[in-house]
Amino acid sequence: MTKRKFPKLSIKVLILIFILTLGLVFLYARPSILWKTYTSSSEDYSIKYPNNFLFTPVCGDNDEIVFATDKVDCAPGFPSKGKLLMWIIVYKGNHVNEFLQPGVDGGGANAEWQVDSTSKKNVDGTEAIEILWKDKQNNLRNEVVLFKNDKTYRLTQLSESDYEKERELFNQIVSTFKFTK
Repeated sequence: MTKRKFPKLSIKVLILIFILTLGLVFLYARPSILWKTYTSSSEDYSIKYPNNFLFTPVCGDNDEIVFATDKVDCAPGFPSKGKLLMWIIVYKGNHVNEFLQPGVDGGGANAEWQVDSTSKKNVDGTEAIEILWKDKQNNLRNEVVLFKNDKTYRLTQLSESDYEKERELFNQIVSTFKFTK
């Protein structure tokens, strides 16, 4: 009776398939590895965002930026067109508690938004507050607000369609937020 041997090539192919499968599983679990990175040296942070998103600084004197799936036209203080997913505003000083006041979201044209719920969250080792906003039409908006180095960072998600799916992506993006100082 002869012993059956596996050809060496088959073992190499099996190892290659295993490595490729492991790599695909890793990429599926952590898609942010392949994302673009935005770094603000003036505001001391970096954040990753999907390759298919557009990055747009908003017109005006503030340090507001927008990540959207479609083109965002410049409007005074707020992007008005395009499927907006996320924007970041950095304020000097600690303004975290201002965003928790009933009926307040920074004022202006968006004053109809009300705080629906809040929870604590950790972002790059810093305690943050996650705020769920709701307007009179039950539209939802999610924000993460944190304070560090005498600056308040406000990361906001506004969905036009599938809120829960976009909230999951928003949370993945927020998880890549890192302080550079």
